[in-house]
Amino acid sequence: MYNFRLGSRNDKILLVENLDKQDPDFNSAFTVKTYYSEKSVTEEGWSHQLILLKPSSTDKSYNDIIISEENASDMIIVGEFVEVLH
Repeated sequence: MYNFRLGSRNDKILLVENLDKQDPDFNSAFTVKTYYSEKSVTEEGWSHQLILLKPSSTDKSYNDIIISEENASDMIIVGEFVEVLH
């Protein structure tokens, strides 16, 4: 199990399980989306300003999923797309 608050995952394609509700794009608790985050750095350290799971699709009907403090604990990164096997 991975934590949304640890490490850099920008531009990685992730399989995410949403324990709280189903993803309306796929009508399931699982979604495959590209991770994107914006961080700010201060003297005390860094913090996330924005975390998004973005669809890797040209279909405009698919929506971003915004990860917030409230729903981050309900999201589990199950896997990461690494490569296509031939």
